Amino acid sequence: YDILSIPQLTSLISRGVSEQTYRYIEPHLDQYMGSIFEKICTEYLWERLLQNDLSFSFLDLASWWGKNPQTKKQEEIDIMGTSGHTSVFGECKWKNELVDTPVLDQLIHRSQMFPYVDNHYFLFSKTGFTPACQERAKQLSDVELVTFADIYTYLSEI
Repeated sequence: YDILSIPQLTSLISRGVSEQTYRYIEPHLDQYMGSIFEKICTEYLWERLLQNDLSFSFLDLASWWGKNPQTKKQEEIDIMGTSGHTSVFGECKWKNELVDTPVLDQLIHRSQMFPYVDNHYFLFSKTGFTPACQERAKQLSDVELVTFADIYTYLSEI
């Protein structure tokens, strides 16, 4: 649910009761920021495309939900973009822990549901990546690891 659409918050905010409002919102902030972070990461990729700062291009970007034909389970990809035989897949993690290799491996595995031959992967993280994830990304030539700080720095320099 959208914590900011709760009518009680409007009353608290309009009365200047910021401490109580924050105490109400704070436990749900990471949940709320997860979806916002996905939008920020999508805009970051669009900006990289507009700045000609990618080695590939895409015509669209969106999240993807669907049934994995191998596992017969519903799967989600936070960001997916395509152009011809080229694709970009992104996973966005707004958590206070470092993103580890299973997240990257899962993204690559999910990308194999699609017939694209030139795949590019982006892992986005609020806080960073484990050394193992960084090493795995280096081994693969088509993976970029991007922190929230990286996004902020990039967007503030253009």
